[in-house]
Amino acid sequence: MSDNRLVVRWTNPQQANVTLHSQIVPFAKPLLLGGHQLVAEIRIAEDQRSIQQNKFYWKACLEQISQQAKLDGVGFQPEGWHWYMKRKFLGYRFKKVMIPGNKRVSIIRELRSTTGLSVKKMSDYLDKVQAHAAQDLGVEFKDQNWQQWTGIDMDTGEITYDH
Repeated sequence: MSDNRLVVRWTNPQQANVTLHSQIVPFAKPLLLGGHQLVAEIRIAEDQRSIQQNKFYWKACLEQISQQAKLDGVGFQPEGWHWYMKRKFLGYRFKKVMIPGNKRVSIIRELRSTTGLSVKKMSDYLDKVQAHAAQDLGVEFKDQNWQQWTGIDMDTGEITYDH
């Protein structure tokens, strides 16, 4: 539990039953008695993006974009393209924060990250990045499917990414 939030993951009904009584009720009861309103959300758990997706993104996508693409005649390193693609396809989220010295809550804009994306959402993101790079930046990708990517150039046998 942190920041007045409790997150649990269930894999079977028995575990859910035990957790409801041993963690959720003890967490919720004092807050409710203290006059707080609570929100409960139950959803299907999704795995976060895979290591293979992350490696594919940095090596097979961003490195290829970095080697081939230019904006206004200027090339960029993979890190720059990463920020560009995040801004273009993930956008910003807004957070309320208390800043020392301010009496009111401030709202800050924060660029979303690929870190918390599910496997499905990361796959969709990779598709968008590659489509944009191919159509608008003229990038030709050697590898186009993260699920089949091994980090090995099948023509030369060269290891294209150190695991």
